[in-house]
Amino acid sequence: MGLYRGSRLRFSDMLQVEDRDGDIHRVFVLQETTAAVPDGSLPYTVKARDTMESLAFKHYGDANKWYVIAWVNPQVFWPLDLEPGMLIYIPPKSYAASV
Repeated sequence: MGLYRGSRLRFSDMLQVEDRDGDIHRVFVLQETTAAVPDGSLPYTVKARDTMESLAFKHYGDANKWYVIAWVNPQVFWPLDLEPGMLIYIPPKSYAASV
């Protein structure tokens, strides 16, 4: 089950954890799903000052499409985690238009 529709995180196993008072709590483990890289995606090496929004604007003309890039790059857990030298994939414009 996903956290929300379209989420790349889903609930995996449930663990029972005992706290220091002896109380038992159920804890769900989150697991990252792997999104397939769409055909026609371009490999891109992140440069200094790149953001998901700036890349979406550069490739799609719409900074609000940042999530399209985030979806196919699950190694970037948080969009602010982009680091220079990191290799990511930029899905084609046609893919971005369909999601």
